[in-house]
Amino acid sequence: MTVPASLPARTEFPIIANDANLVYLNASFQMPLSKSSRDAAVAQLDSQMNDKAPKAAWFDTVAETRKKVANFINSPTESVAFVKNTSDGLNIFIRSLQWEKGANVVILDGEHPNQSYAWLALEEQGLEVRRIPTPNFANSDTFKPVVDEKTICVGISWVMFHSGQKNDVPGICKHFRPLGVHVLVDGTQTLGWVPVDVREARPSALAFGCHKGMNTPAGLAVLYVDPDLVPHITPPMVALQSVANMPSSLIVATPLKYVGNASKFEGGNANYMAVHALGGYLSLLERIGGIQVVETYLYGLADRLIEGMAALGVTTVASTDRARRSPHNIVFPLLDPKWLMFLSSKGIQISQYRAGVRVSLGIYNNTADIDRFLLAMKEGSLSIQLA
Repeated sequence: MTVPASLPARTEFPIIANDANLVYLNASFQMPLSKSSRDAAVAQLDSQMNDKAPKAAWFDTVAETRKKVANFINSPTESVAFVKNTSDGLNIFIRSLQWEKGANVVILDGEHPNQSYAWLALEEQGLEVRRIPTPNFANSDTFKPVVDEKTICVGISWVMFHSGQKNDVPGICKHFRPLGVHVLVDGTQTLGWVPVDVREARPSALAFGCHKGMNTPAGLAVLYVDPDLVPHITPPMVALQSVANMPSSLIVATPLKYVGNASKFEGGNANYMAVHALGGYLSLLERIGGIQVVETYLYGLADRLIEGMAALGVTTVASTDRARRSPHNIVFPLLDPKWLMFLSSKGIQISQYRAGVRVSLGIYNNTADIDRFLLAMKEGSLSIQLA
């Protein structure tokens, strides 16, 4: 495949555009902040410093950004809540579910700790957490042998942080949701790199932090809840905006009635600065062609990377099939810690986890970055084992 040298976004990231020695291949850990995100965030801070009563304008931006997010994932606006991080979103949904002692949930044993611990914390209340071996690709067949009439939920990451594998979330939802089994999805390693259509995929809920692929400061995540479920599940915590019958006097009225949208899951004031940044980044993605263009471009870079590493005799942890791997998160089974130190000495920023060296791409990366990495790997292989 012919890959363009770059997307028209590199100059949005000064630390990358201005440092010729830096090759930043660590987007799955955290992306550098773009100018668009930073400028939107600073505008919010400036308004708090200079405006007498800025909060009404912040509310307007929250509403506008909520619509942008809804369009981005093809969701009703009423199904989108702003929460503080992925763990918050996952726990809110998990703690909203009703179940009886003896019920069970099924997750992969390699699932991200944020989801795993959220379920495991309920074991002492009688919930059984079934952790099954993690294959290199998970679909409905992965879970069928262990899901039974007492299963209330399947928990799954759309893209696995440690391997880059892209699981068949739509297929899992299609099989289990008609059986009355919820599907809770962690989308933190997905959003901003992979197009997501929740109307097509139909998860019960989807939570994703925004400080990675969505390029905001830390402290903001999105929780999507299926619109058919929103009226029927009770949030585990209540704030003023959760309530539909709050009098203008702010003297509490009873009985409590919840609003009929996902804002009932929001625990107080939003992270207004980060919400502004999110709106700025979504606008940037639109200007460079949209998420489909981003995905196609990053798959092209990833293919170049995978082919170059194959020439060195190194395969990926995940499948090379695009349907089963992400476009941005590529992991090679290189476990020697010397690789992290060597690559850092060459100005190359990556992560190294239990499965090996993780190269993760952003909209600022280009073919020269890939070639620099491959050249460094070839040089390093003279003294460090490629295994």
